This record gives sequence, C-alpha cells and structure tokens, in this order.
Amino acid sequence: MANEGQDNGGEGETFTKHDSLWLSDGNIILAAASSASSSDERSSMVFRVHKSVLSRQSQVFSDMFALPTQSTTSVDNDDIMDGLPLIRMHDSAEEIEALLKYLYDPIRDVAFTRFRHPDFPQKSQVLLQLADKYGLDGIKSNLIELFKSHWPKTSAEWAHTDAIRDTVKEKKYTVDTWPEELLPEPISAALIALQYNVKEVLPSIIYELYRCPPSADWDQQARERQSFKPEGRGARWKMANVKILHLRNIVAERGDSELTALWSYGCWVSITRSSGFNSRCFENLKCDPILAAKRHEALRCPVGDWLKMSERIKAAASSSAPGLCGTCENELLRYADSNDINSRWRNLVHTLNENM
Repeated sequence: MANEGQDNGGEGETFTKHDSLWLSDGNIILAAASSASSSDERSSMVFRVHKSVLSRQSQVFSDMFALPTQSTTSVDNDDIMDGLPLIRMHDSAEEIEALLKYLYDPIRDVAFTRFRHPDFPQKSQVLLQLADKYGLDGIKSNLIELFKSHWPKTSAEWAHTDAIRDTVKEKKYTVDTWPEELLPEPISAALIALQYNVKEVLPSIIYELYRCPPSADWDQQARERQSFKPEGRGARWKMANVKILHLRNIVAERGDSELTALWSYGCWVSITRSSGFNSRCFENLKCDPILAAKRHEALRCPVGDWLKMSERIKAAASSSAPGLCGTCENELLRYADSNDINSRWRNLVHTLNENM
C-alpha cells in the first residue's frame, strides 16, 4: 500500500501530499512526478480530489474512474493510498496542479481574471494541452474565447485600442504595472493563435510584435523591473519559433516597402497630379516645396507604424501652415481616404493569410 513519505514495494517510491489540493473529503488520489525529478528519484506529488469535479468536465476522466480497481484492503496493492484508489498520471505534477487549481478555484489566479494579463497565454497553454488530451471541451472553449477577447479582430477594434495607447504613450510602466488597456505580450499569444488556429486575432498579434523593438526582452524587463514607455515594451523573443518570426518579417517588409515609396518626394507629386488635367495643380512652384515639408511632417516617428500612415497624411494635408492649394490638398485627402486603416487592415489580413 502506498503511503506518504514511505517506500512502495521496495522500489523506493515516495509521495508528497499537495498542501492545498489534498482535500479531506476527496474520493480519488492522483499521483504525478515533478518535471524537475530525475527518472530514478521515484518521487511523486499526490492530490486528493473529487471524482465528480473531473468527471463532469471530461468523459475521459469519467471513464477512467469507472475502471475497476483492486480491493482497498489489500496491503500489497500499489494503487491504493489511505484507503482510496490512486491513479498515476503521465502528466507532470505542475501540469496536474495547474488543471486542478483552475477547476477548483480559478479566480485566485489573476492571470485568468484580469483582462489582458500578460501571463494568460503561458498559463492557458498548459491547460489547453490538457484539455485536448482529456477532452475538457468546456475549459478549452472558455480559454479560447477569453484569449480572443484580449486582441482586436477588426480595424475598428484596432483603432479603438490604439487610440487608448496614444493617450498614455508618454507614461512609463513596468511589467508588473502593465495596464489592461494596452495589448499584452505578443509572442506567447502568437503561439496559441497558431497552434489553435485562432486566425481572427493573428493580424493584431503579429502587427503588435512588429512594433516591439527586437532589442527589448519582456522577461528581462520583468526581472530587472525596468521602466519603459509603451513603444519600448519588449517581447518574449526566446519563445518565438520560425513561423512567428517569418510572419513578423512579412509584415515588416510590407510596411517598409510602403514607407520607402512614401518617402519619395516624387510619390507625393504623383499623388497630387494623378486625376487628370481638370484637377491638376497650376501652382506647382508654390506647392512643390510645401509638399516636401508635408512629407516630412507625415513621416515623422514612429515611422514604422504603417497602419496609421493615412491618418498622418490626412493630418499633414489639412494642417493650415504651410497651406497647399485646394487641388493638392484634395488629392492628398483622396489618397488617404482610399488607403485608410480599413484598406490597410484588409491588406494585412490578406498578406498573413497568404503566408500561413
């Protein structure tokens, strides 16, 4: 019979009761080895819980508990502990602990209750893997829906979220004080979006990753309690796989090509001269140097934020000083309207879908 801290059948197996998941009225015991344990340690964490809590979430657990067990009175039975059936799990103790804590008391973990908590993707990753393994469909559905709520899915949602970011762009934060109004760490989110085919949030995740400086590491910022502005927020670059980096590079190349074209003075001239003779500028000696100034005004930092480029062109075109002629101003505004954030967002989605 297996007992806490005692050898089991001469094989040197020992058990340690979990401090909060050893429930006195539990009717099943789960044993799992720690991921840090070596293969010859034969040491397991044991959890005394309720069959009903697991069975109502998973038919796999229900069938597992329905299997016949040996007599609970046999002193030689390795699958009995404190008179209860003991089931050895093939998952790590840390994984079983995460699952049971979520089932019994999810509100105690702020990662699952605070909107856009930066650690939500990492903590939910373990649960999603177990949900697939044990058929925990309700848990998987809840986690995926919560995950989707953290990220913009349309250009309108993106614009709203980014407008909030603009209002606090001069403030400084640490990882611990990162506000829920701002988008969370993107690489751990991208891993979930790709693994579980959550395509509708991938454009905002990859674009947010594109805006993260490669020299800034989120975990290092956390360890060192660095203070940084939103545009200086890092990512968990060490977690990124080839697919994630490839998608980020595609977004970067798309943005760079647009920005390179717009940096060309000739591009601005061609925009204002594009509608034919009736709308041509006849004050080019006046407008051409103003166009050069407007170009610099529109393309000021942050240069890499190409989704917002049309807004900046529109603002530059409409600014009172120096003023363009009516024809040039209207042509720039027409260009900005035809290449607005909705159009650029559609192009972003199309570009990523082509490379999935």
